[in-house]
Amino acid sequence: MKALAIITGVATLLLGAYGVCVPLRIFLSLGWILGALYLCNGLTLVIGAFQKKKEVWQGVLGGLVAVFGVIMLCNVWLRFLNDMMMAYFAGLSVLACGVCILVAGFNTWKVSKGMAVMTIICGVLALVGGVFAFLHPIMTMISVGYIICFNVIIQGVGMIAWGIAYKKSDAPAE
Repeated sequence: MKALAIITGVATLLLGAYGVCVPLRIFLSLGWILGALYLCNGLTLVIGAFQKKKEVWQGVLGGLVAVFGVIMLCNVWLRFLNDMMMAYFAGLSVLACGVCILVAGFNTWKVSKGMAVMTIICGVLALVGGVFAFLHPIMTMISVGYIICFNVIIQGVGMIAWGIAYKKSDAPAE
């Protein structure tokens, strides 16, 4: 188990390092992942409908979701459109967070002016980042690609550290 954890950690670390070299490609592969998830989810719904035999609509929904997953996997433009929309949703979420942070900053003004000023500055920066994400979706995709890669690298390092520190007593009881 120890060797497997270290090998998995090294492989994960190398995958993350490769991803840092091609962050846009990493982001654009999210459309593939979503298409595969739709296909699997649709098939699960269809199988569940056959097992219950009275859930016709669940089977119909599952069939539609599975077909959409296949279309998404086979249609490069639909995957790209999905990826572009994800970039805009990332910008929208940053804008929403910025508004919430601004409101929190103004609400904190009476309690602590220093904390309020810092919070308002963070809110304004989040708003600027959200607007930037809308104006430059390709840069947003590259940035999110880097974030994904750095998280994969961190997971790889964590897996290696766990493998090195692994003891027989950590193994699950059989």
